[in-house]
Amino acid sequence: MARLIISVDAAGVRAIAGPVTGAAVLYESSAVETIFAVKNKHGELVRYSLTDPKKIPNSLIAGVVAHIRRTALSCAFVHRPARVVTTSKEAAWVAMGQAAARAAERAVHQNIAACQVGPEELEIHIPPGGHCPYILVGRIGQRHVAMDWRRGAAFILARAAHFDALNEIHRRFPQYDLLNNRGNTSQLHLKALRRYGRTPEHRNPA
Repeated sequence: MARLIISVDAAGVRAIAGPVTGAAVLYESSAVETIFAVKNKHGELVRYSLTDPKKIPNSLIAGVVAHIRRTALSCAFVHRPARVVTTSKEAAWVAMGQAAARAAERAVHQNIAACQVGPEELEIHIPPGGHCPYILVGRIGQRHVAMDWRRGAAFILARAAHFDALNEIHRRFPQYDLLNNRGNTSQLHLKALRRYGRTPEHRNPA
């Protein structure tokens, strides 16, 4: 197994407004997952795992993101703005590739001795069904991973950055209810789209 692993994921792929956001995290392959626990309204301890990141409630996201930034060797996110999104799938792969490159560059700048590795020591874990455009030193091995905690960490970073971007768009276009539908096709969003028309933040296929 490679000594270093970059995992990537994306958020906002199914939205019709806002950017597609890709994120990447760089960890030692020996790193161990953290389980996040919080008490619910009944006082029961509920545990959340990064292997199932979509179940992590929004109230925990900021704390989880802070933990990932503390524990990862490096992390990064990249937005593909709506104006350049031709297809969401293509935009997601490009954003993930750019985020992976940025995370690797940051890690090298932060600790060049630890991260100056050859292609055989670094592996990139990507979602099934595609190819992440990424070059560091020669040809980097890529492995399709259905889901593990590192990819979950990348998804949480992408999700948080995507939400931040949509919050900024909401301040400019509050009538589209982006805070509640995150750029997806809710009835309120579609009704606003029919009433007010498209914004520069709506993607071409919308």
